[in-house]
Amino acid sequence: MNRELWLNEAKIEIQNLYFQRNRRKLPPRIQIAVGWCKGKRAIGQCWDHKCTKGGTYQIFICPTQSDPIEILGILLHELIHACVGLKEKHGGRFASVARAVGLKGQLTCTTVGQGTELHQNLRAITEKLGEYPHDPITLEPRAAKSYPAKLALVSPTEPEYKLTISESVYRTHGCPYDPWGNEMHLITPK
Repeated sequence: MNRELWLNEAKIEIQNLYFQRNRRKLPPRIQIAVGWCKGKRAIGQCWDHKCTKGGTYQIFICPTQSDPIEILGILLHELIHACVGLKEKHGGRFASVARAVGLKGQLTCTTVGQGTELHQNLRAITEKLGEYPHDPITLEPRAAKSYPAKLALVSPTEPEYKLTISESVYRTHGCPYDPWGNEMHLITPK
């Protein structure tokens, strides 16, 4: 089983457990995949059916995610978006359904509370489906860019004529000359 198959099987389990019980219907065309979401911190996203030629909702689970209970919580959140419509955003019917199924926290980033009925039900789904077959991507914090050291130089005869060069160029080629043939002087920082 690959991760997309796992997610689609999970959708069927969630649909049976939460949507059909509460007489809510999911749209007939939903595709679920692992992929990057729009937004810096988004870990799940549902794209409206109007964005595709075939009228299919597209749900993405961020590849940094690996905990199966959390992934099912993200999937449930995104399925609610598909069920009530994306115009609802995180208010109105979305909020009602999210709270009714047991999602906790801010409605923009819901969580599955530890020890809740929802947590137990999602754990049962993961036990039925088996291990989530995914090797998560770990994003390393970006290292600060290092720039080569720069040196400021000035013409000895024309104080308005200044330039900067890298320290490595200065060491390799020596001090440059100004347009009047004078060797330029280093400007020492104050």
